[in-house]
Amino acid sequence: MEIDWIKIRNEYISSQISQRKLAEKYNISYSTLKDRSRREKWADSKKIVHCKIAAKTEQKTIEKSAEEMYFNEKFLKETLIETILKCKQAIPILDRFGNCTGEFKFDSAGVNNASRLMAQMLGLLIDKKDIKHEIKANHYTVEFLNTIPDDPDEKS
Repeated sequence: MEIDWIKIRNEYISSQISQRKLAEKYNISYSTLKDRSRREKWADSKKIVHCKIAAKTEQKTIEKSAEEMYFNEKFLKETLIETILKCKQAIPILDRFGNCTGEFKFDSAGVNNASRLMAQMLGLLIDKKDIKHEIKANHYTVEFLNTIPDDPDEKS
């Protein structure tokens, strides 16, 4: 009976089975299998295959996370837009008898809150801390620049 080395090699490379267990499974001497494995560098091939599998798994995970994030972000944007539009609708003001007074109001707080959330989500708002750090940094830059003479030959 001829040994199917390609089948044995592929099983070793694509699984977690040890060489000793493979030798037992295919009724081959362990030293023969180990020598063949070393000659054909099965361990290197196994590392490459497992790295490729790990990379593909990671890529799929990233794609799934990005897809979920996109749908969550899309849903959130749509909800905020709907909220803004609903809050901007004119609501008639009624008198105590339920009659329209001819005046209208709208939910300005709702519009402001939804608009602020949308701006934050789009990255349009700057944190006050960042502004303070930037102003402080610019202040030091201005102080430093004021100490440099306009004319390089001029001495203080």
